[in-house]
Amino acid sequence: MKRIFTMLLFSSLVSVVSAEEIRSVMVWHDSDLAPVKEDHRFDTDTQVHMFDMALQRTVEGQINEDLKAQGLTFGSDMGSNRDRTKEALRAYMSSEAFEAAGQSLKAFGYGLSAAMQYRIERVPSILLNDRYLVVGVNSLDEAVSIFHREVN
Repeated sequence: MKRIFTMLLFSSLVSVVSAEEIRSVMVWHDSDLAPVKEDHRFDTDTQVHMFDMALQRTVEGQINEDLKAQGLTFGSDMGSNRDRTKEALRAYMSSEAFEAAGQSLKAFGYGLSAAMQYRIERVPSILLNDRYLVVGVNSLDEAVSIFHREVN
C-alpha cells in the first residue's frame, strides 16, 4: 500500500511539473467594439501586451478635435488661408498633445505589426506563449481557463 501511494504521489508531481506556465500574453482588441476585460492576475514575470486596434481611430479623432480648437478645419477653405494653416499646424506639431498622439500611434503601429506577424485577423484575439491563440473571447480569465483546459 505504501508503495502505491508513493507512485501515485510521484505521478501527480510529474503532471504538475509538466504543466505549461503562461510566460507571455498578447491581446488584440478594439476598445470600442470588442474590448477584452483584464480580469486575470498573472505572475509578475509574465509579459502582457495589450493592443487596442481602436487606437488609430481614437487618436485621429483627437487630432481633429485639437485642430478644430485652433480654428482649423480640413476642407476646400484650407488653401485660401495657407499662412494661418501652416502656423497653426506648426504650433500643434510642437505641442504636448501632438507628442502624445505620436506615442499612441507608435503603440498602434507596434500592435499592428505584431498582428501581421502572428496573422491575427479578428479581434478579440489572445495569444498565449507565442503559440496558443484564443479568438472571440473577451475575458483574459476565460482565455486562461481555455488554455489550461486544452493545453495542460
